[in-house]
Amino acid sequence: MKIVPVCNTNARYTGDLQNLKKTEIDKILGFKPNGAFDDSKSRWCWDFKANGKECSIYDWKGSSRYGQWSFRGPADIFQQIFGTERVIVRQ
Repeated sequence: MKIVPVCNTNARYTGDLQNLKKTEIDKILGFKPNGAFDDSKSRWCWDFKANGKECSIYDWKGSSRYGQWSFRGPADIFQQIFGTERVIVRQ
């Protein structure tokens, strides 16, 4: 799968990732956080395209302290990248 960092995405909230550390996300994606939300409710954010689809991962209100991250973009992309056991789909 081709993962490319981008400046911004318009993807909508899709679900959560669980049992992940920031360093694991850095390693899996191949780059460090590159985005931020304007409302200061997210400390880290990765904006990227995976197979041409816009995606984001971010820690909403400090959720990373508990190994939980929110994501935006197609759930199947996140399942491919992180495994189905770490992906919680919210619809």
